[in-house]
Amino acid sequence: TPGSCIGIGPYSLTYTGLALVSSSRSNNLQIEARSLKRTVRSGKKTDVILDDVSLVIRPHEFVCFLGPTGSGKSTLLKALSGQVPANSGQVLINQSELYECFESLKRDIGFVPQHDVLHRELSLEQALTYTAQLRLPSDTSAMEISRRIQETLQCVDLHSERIRSTLLGRLSGGQQRRASLANELISN
Repeated sequence: TPGSCIGIGPYSLTYTGLALVSSSRSNNLQIEARSLKRTVRSGKKTDVILDDVSLVIRPHEFVCFLGPTGSGKSTLLKALSGQVPANSGQVLINQSELYECFESLKRDIGFVPQHDVLHRELSLEQALTYTAQLRLPSDTSAMEISRRIQETLQCVDLHSERIRSTLLGRLSGGQQRRASLANELISN
């Protein structure tokens, strides 16, 4: 029907009624939250974690969520990334409903968790190689994976041979955070 959208990789095709019109989502994402609400039950009590939260993050904006412990920052980020959907409300990625279209939109979302998920007994390069093998298309060659790792490590300033071969558990705290960011950036 007119207005229907099909997502293929970083591309969206919208049916106008006469034709499919293409647009790229690559480096051009807008996230919109509309009236997000998240509640949790603990015994007889219901706690409201998110209460009618609405926001817009436009392409290329850098946004920080600040607040005291327990104010709902992590819950909001999990709702915006689709990890733990809100009980009600909508999250739109370029006007596509995230929770309904999660499978086609999930490659557009990166989420660096509060606690590191990288295996501390692997070298930085080994960890990123495994991530690339899991997240990049299955026909990606070893040379392409190596090139992508190099580009990503350049981006987070962890590109020296010494750092690449260091076990993650032996990196400094700041290097570990940048390694976690690289882990999310590897699939672009």
